[in-house]
Amino acid sequence: MRTNLTPKALLSALVFALASPALAHEGHDHGPPAVELPTSNQPRAIAASEDYEIVAVLKGEELFIYVDRFADNSPVTEARLTVTFGTTDIQTKLMPDGVFKLESRELRRPGKHELIFAVEEGSKSDLLITSLEVPELALELAPQSNSDRFLTSHLETAISTVKSWVTPRQIGVTGGILGVLLLALLILRRRKARALKAVVTEVDQANADAAKTGVSKLRPRSAGPAAAAAILLLLVSPATRAVAHGDEDHGDAKQSIAFAGDAPRRLPDASVYLPKPSQRLLEVRTIQARETTTQPSVSFVGRIIANPDRFAVVQSTLGGRFTAPASGLPKLGQAVRAGEVLGYVAPYIATIDRSDAAQTAGNLEQEIALAENRLARAKRLLAVNAGTRVQVEEIEIQLKGLEKRRADLRANQTTPEPLVAPIEGVIAATKVVAGQVIEAKDVLYEIIDPSSLWVEAFAFDQSAPQAFSEASATAHNSASFKLRFIGRSRALRQQSTVLHFAIENPATSLNVGMPVTVLVREGAAIKGIVLPKAAVVRAGNGENVVWQHREPERFIAAPVKVSSFDGERVLVKGGLKAGERIVVEGAELINQVR
Repeated sequence: MRTNLTPKALLSALVFALASPALAHEGHDHGPPAVELPTSNQPRAIAASEDYEIVAVLKGEELFIYVDRFADNSPVTEARLTVTFGTTDIQTKLMPDGVFKLESRELRRPGKHELIFAVEEGSKSDLLITSLEVPELALELAPQSNSDRFLTSHLETAISTVKSWVTPRQIGVTGGILGVLLLALLILRRRKARALKAVVTEVDQANADAAKTGVSKLRPRSAGPAAAAAILLLLVSPATRAVAHGDEDHGDAKQSIAFAGDAPRRLPDASVYLPKPSQRLLEVRTIQARETTTQPSVSFVGRIIANPDRFAVVQSTLGGRFTAPASGLPKLGQAVRAGEVLGYVAPYIATIDRSDAAQTAGNLEQEIALAENRLARAKRLLAVNAGTRVQVEEIEIQLKGLEKRRADLRANQTTPEPLVAPIEGVIAATKVVAGQVIEAKDVLYEIIDPSSLWVEAFAFDQSAPQAFSEASATAHNSASFKLRFIGRSRALRQQSTVLHFAIENPATSLNVGMPVTVLVREGAAIKGIVLPKAAVVRAGNGENVVWQHREPERFIAAPVKVSSFDGERVLVKGGLKAGERIVVEGAELINQVR
C-alpha cells in the first residue's frame, strides 16, 4: 500500500505516538474492543429511492455512476442521467459496460459537493440527492527507493501500535528522545516549507499546461527523508508489549483493521463488502421479501411414466426373421404416424412342418390336375350334348377351391407379417435390428406421446388424502413443473400407496423413467416468506442463511429456518422480516467471499 506523506501528517502521527497508552487495572471492565470497519479508498456518493439505487465513485476527475433498480438490483442501462453539480447540469455518458460517466475538474476540489441525480427512463423519472465528500489530497510522491517504500508501507501499522509498545516506566525516557527528534523535525519542516510551496506552484502550472498540450504532470521530490525520520522516532521506542497488571489479560484495547482496497472482502462483523463493479460481474439480483399464507408441503418419491392412453408397444404374433421397411429402420426419437409400417417378420418353418407342408402341397397339385382333366372332359361332352352344364360348373367350383388352398399354403410359407404403429407419437425404445430372429410376443418398439406424461409417486404414509390442493415435481437438474392429481391405488405396492399425477405442459427435457420428487400441499395454513431455492445457502457452521442487501455495497448473512414449498422455492418460517431485500441470484458467490 502506497502512502502519501506530508510534514503535517507526520507531525500529527508523532503527536499521537506521544500520547500515553490506556492502562487497565484491577476491577475495571473495559467492554468489548471497538472495531473500525474499512472504507473505500475512492470517494463515494450513495443515494437511493423507491425505484433506484445510485453509487457514484470518483476516480481522479472522472465520476463513474452505477444506477440499479432498488427492488431487484438489476442495472439501469437504457435511461438518461443528468447530474447537477453546483449550478451546472451535466449530461452523463453511458459507457459500453452500462456505467454512466462524467468528467469535471471541480470534483477534485477537496470538500463536500452536493449532487442531484435526475434519472429519466421512459415515462418514469426520479430525483436523488446526495453529497460527495472529497478528502484533503496530499502531495503525490515521486517514485521512492526500496528503503523508502519499506518504511512508508509500515508507517501506519507502526503508529497504530506504538501506544502498546510504551509501558509506564518507559514514558519518561521515550518522551525525551521523541521530544529531541520532534524538535529536529520541526526545524526541517521550516526549511522545506518554502521549497514545498514552490514545488506545488510548479505542479499546478504543469497541470494547467498538460490540459492544453497533453504533457505529463510533474511530481514533487520524494519525501523519503521525512518518512525515515518518522519511522526512526517509532523504532526507538522499546519493542515491548503493554502487560496487564493484576494477572489480567485485557488484550488489545482497540483493533485496527488494515484497509484492503476496493476488492470484495469479508468484514470483521461477518458482513461482505461487495463493490458495484463486482455486483455487476456476479449478476447479483434481489427481491423484497413478502409474507404469505400457505399450506405446508409434503414430499414423495416418484418417477415419470407414459400416459397409458398414449403409450403403445409393437410386437409380432409370429416367430421369424425381422426385415426393415424400405424407408429404413425407425430411429430413437423419430416421429411416427398411426398405421405406419415399422418392419416385417418373415415366419420360419420347422423341418417337420416344412415336410408336412410339402406333402400337402403335392396332394393339392394332384387333385388340381385331376380336377382339370375332369373339367376338360365334361366340357367336351357338353359340346356334343352328351353331358350337362351342371357337371361342368361343379368341377369348376372344386378346381377353384383347390387352387385357393394351394395359394394360401404358399403365402403362409413366404409372406412376411407387417408391423404397424398403433398410435401416433415418437419411438421411445427400439429392441430390434435387421435380420434378427425374433419370437412371438417380443416387444420390438415402444411408442409414447411426449406431450402427455404422468408421474407415479409412492406414499408410505397410508393416511394420504384423496386429493391435493396443489402439486408440483422437480427432476434432477430440471426446472419444476406443475402436476394434476389423477388418483390413488387401493392396493399396496411394496408397502406404499401409488399416486398418479398428470404433468401439465411437460418440457421436452423430461423422459420416461426419470426419478422426480413430488411436492404436494396439505394441512392447516401457515405464514412465511417464499424465496427461490438459490437464495438459501449453507454457512460455514452448517446453518441455512440468506444474504440481505442492507446497503448498496454491503451484504449481511441472516440465519433462517426453511422448509420445502415446491420444486423451485422454499418457505422461510423464521429469521426474516417482510420488506427486506434478499439476494436470490449470486448468493452462493457472495457466500464464498473471504
